[in-house]
Amino acid sequence: MLSPTIPKINDRLPFPFDIQNDRLRFQSTTVNSQKGYYDLVEKKFISAQKMQKLIDELKPDDSFEIKPDDSILINKIKKRINQNLSFMQKNTRDSYSIKLLKYLSNRFLSSQSDQNIQNAILFVDIVKSTNLATTLTPDEMSSLIKVFSQEISILISKYSGFVLKYAGDAAIAFFPISNNAEKICQNAIRCAKSMNLLIKYAINPTLEKFGLPEIKIRVGVESGNNQIVFFGPEPDLIGSTITMTAKIYPLADPCQIAIGEEIYKKLNDGAADHFFQIQSDSKKLPYTNSSTGKEYAVYLSKEVFS
Repeated sequence: MLSPTIPKINDRLPFPFDIQNDRLRFQSTTVNSQKGYYDLVEKKFISAQKMQKLIDELKPDDSFEIKPDDSILINKIKKRINQNLSFMQKNTRDSYSIKLLKYLSNRFLSSQSDQNIQNAILFVDIVKSTNLATTLTPDEMSSLIKVFSQEISILISKYSGFVLKYAGDAAIAFFPISNNAEKICQNAIRCAKSMNLLIKYAINPTLEKFGLPEIKIRVGVESGNNQIVFFGPEPDLIGSTITMTAKIYPLADPCQIAIGEEIYKKLNDGAADHFFQIQSDSKKLPYTNSSTGKEYAVYLSKEVFS
């Protein structure tokens, strides 16, 4: 039976869905005269001030956008990356923000009464990560992937999405569609653009300071139905949309975004103008759209963020 503290999608609870009242995980307490929460899973105390700072860092923001000329935001991100890289070189554990975001993702999926939900799905991975792994030490590769995972996870949350899972140098995210499909789909694509700008203007310059090589990414986005399933204690998503997104994103060049025809249909004219349909037979998908019976269309971003 689900805990009554877990919200339903129609409750419209603000991020992070009142987790402080989730007594299955967080217990209000005071340590050394400091109020906060004891995380029963991680077995650690989080001060109320630190929790609020973390929530402010992760909560969705409709106006959030990474721009090349926004030096204040970029320097703020660089500072966080620098601190995290220094921390990760001394500590092999995942950051608390990654653990919290994964918990919120599982909690959201577990709360849904309808197991068939609409999402925009996003795949992102590091290009030629195998080459990186052969030139870096295991500790260096681990630090690079962890800081990459943390920063894209924060971006996904800022754009109202959730990280579904990590797979080595890749991540899969979902953006739940409730009543405004156009806005959510554009959020997912704006997130993909910000990921590329994050790599170019914040992550790579900081990696260079630590003597680490620069990275490039590919991103793919598609929308449609997905089924919530449980393989063991954690929820997961399966369905044709996730399968198609996995096929779409390798068609993008490094620093480029690939999107499927279903999400393309949901974009307004301004957003759609940033993409062109793949015409090359070598890049076309060998599938047909089951609804139309026509060739499955894939679109690439005109802008390459190299």
